[in-house]
Amino acid sequence: MFDLVSAKPAVNQVAGDCLWIESFPGVSLTEINENAARQVRIDRKYVVPLAVLPSLMQELQSAQVLEIAGERLLAYSSLYLDDAQNTAYFLAGRKRRRRYKVRIRTYQNGSEYLEVKWKDGRKQTHKFRRAHNGELPLSADAIDFVNSSLALGGIKELTSWDLQPAIETKYQRVTFYLPDQAARATIDFGLQCNAKGTKYHLNQVAIIETKAGAQLTSLDKLLHRYGYRETRISKFSIGLINTMQLPATKWTRTLRQLESLERCA
Repeated sequence: MFDLVSAKPAVNQVAGDCLWIESFPGVSLTEINENAARQVRIDRKYVVPLAVLPSLMQELQSAQVLEIAGERLLAYSSLYLDDAQNTAYFLAGRKRRRRYKVRIRTYQNGSEYLEVKWKDGRKQTHKFRRAHNGELPLSADAIDFVNSSLALGGIKELTSWDLQPAIETKYQRVTFYLPDQAARATIDFGLQCNAKGTKYHLNQVAIIETKAGAQLTSLDKLLHRYGYRETRISKFSIGLINTMQLPATKWTRTLRQLESLERCA
């Protein structure tokens, strides 16, 4: 049973520290999608203490914040699918070339999408999505969509047995449009994970991700100036390690970093 507790309380604890979000001009989802869809991109991820964000982000120039119905801090929920052997998890943890993720993502307005992501040999992420109706197990048509998306990356076909609920994540997100680089970036707060009733959360750490091309964005450069470097982090993987006690594989250093940041906040 996947019934994740609300992520709202953890985020509300830091809401007062997120007032800096309002200092940026707003931008519509349509404009971001027209100019920075980035369905094929290079993802760069960072973990940053929440307390650092106000001073760090006030130095970001020429950025705009996604605003939907007057809201900028938006709720996200993702249900990741994997098989009983945690194949998708281990493919990522062991740095296999043909690794992938399949998830059902639900947005604050209730819209839902089935999403497929895989990474190529040039470290580019390829993302495919289509509207979903909450159906589980996935229909034959949905599985065909998953397999046609994976086939573009040379990944073997999956069956319904390979696409069972593995872990659910919830968090709130601010999305930035970086027009100078035709890129986007996200900052995620209040991560909560639930795998078969076992829960894990991050209260004091923000996960920042830039989605761009080969060149660093202005936000990457700003983070580097503050001393932050790219971090291997996956909500899917970090959640499974801490809820299902899976081997840490390549995320051992990241786990120590997260534990340190949470403890020192």
